[in-house]
Amino acid sequence: MMFMASLLAKTKNIVFGTGVVALPNQDPEIVAAEAEQFDHMSEGRFIFGIGPSGLSSGHEVFRNTDGKVRTEKLLESIDFITKIWRQDPPYDIQGKYWQVKITESTVPSLGIGYMQKPYQRPLPPIAMSPFSGKVKAAVRT
Repeated sequence: MMFMASLLAKTKNIVFGTGVVALPNQDPEIVAAEAEQFDHMSEGRFIFGIGPSGLSSGHEVFRNTDGKVRTEKLLESIDFITKIWRQDPPYDIQGKYWQVKITESTVPSLGIGYMQKPYQRPLPPIAMSPFSGKVKAAVRT
């Protein structure tokens, strides 16, 4: 998304889509924040490409070598990101792998503790390779 952001001033019509954002390798609240920020910067010219991560070196470096765990983390991350984008504080989203909690440090009148919503409503388009076996699992959730 950082590279794509460098191109925004050079075009007004191109829709930008990420390659695969490997959700099992990143905290969903950070991914949600970066994706919504790019969605705003591009004024909605954004397609959010996601997946479980396909490189064995990535699996190893992020300690995600178990395919079942990667699938669970992918699905949990999608759930967290869409919940963050759809609700206002306080946040208390608990999962098996991640937790997002901002319940005591919110000042809504100042925007403190508020996680920004995407520019596109209700969500930017979310894409995943149709060849991924994880698509079937994601669709079922």
